[in-house]
Amino acid sequence: MTKKIPVIELFGPTIQGEGAMAGRVTSFLRLGGCPYRCVWCDTMYAVDPIQIKKNATYMTEDEIFVAIHEKVKTPWITITGGDPVMWDLTYLIRKLRQTGYQINVETEGSLWRPWLIDVQQITLSPKPPSSGMSGKLCIETLRKYMNTLAHVSLKVVIFDSTDYKWARDLHLEESLKFPFYLSVGTKQGLHNDEEVKSLIMKQLRWLFEIVCNDITMYDVIILPQLHVLAWGTRIGV
Repeated sequence: MTKKIPVIELFGPTIQGEGAMAGRVTSFLRLGGCPYRCVWCDTMYAVDPIQIKKNATYMTEDEIFVAIHEKVKTPWITITGGDPVMWDLTYLIRKLRQTGYQINVETEGSLWRPWLIDVQQITLSPKPPSSGMSGKLCIETLRKYMNTLAHVSLKVVIFDSTDYKWARDLHLEESLKFPFYLSVGTKQGLHNDEEVKSLIMKQLRWLFEIVCNDITMYDVIILPQLHVLAWGTRIGV
């Protein structure tokens, strides 16, 4: 238990903002490190190695567990990043489960770890063309999630019509049958909360209208980023 993992932040209770867990009270454990470099990433402080070195506290799995046990009172804990699947969390997941926590993991879905079998909910969030990372999509890894695990859902953040077409093609992929969520992305560089919320609602109406006119997408679930509507672009909430 001597390996050190970069912990960016541990916070909560708060509300899960997106995907299948949207609206549920949870706490968040954010780990550093990610194989992607999305151009619109809103957590670059947990992705860029220079920022990770500046922001992270390097902790063993035992130390992380103690910190969670002391601070987290919510039944659910969401492990996110970056991409937490970069790390071998076998021991931490086992200790959390033994203590009674329910675990949600957020990942872009390009990586796989056996410890994922022991969590209660997984949100796969493959990145569309606007991210600059759509070429990293690995259908075979997504199939492994589908064929191995229960309680897996897929969420795509939509910024424009190209993203929508990409998400639609993914949704129609016969070998992937996940519950499918769409959410509208938040433009980076905006600091006025009202401007952010206005843009989200405008994008949401646009997405509603597209989906309502596309019979192949009638079984998707469309949600705003609830945390952004509530707290704007603040972090740690």
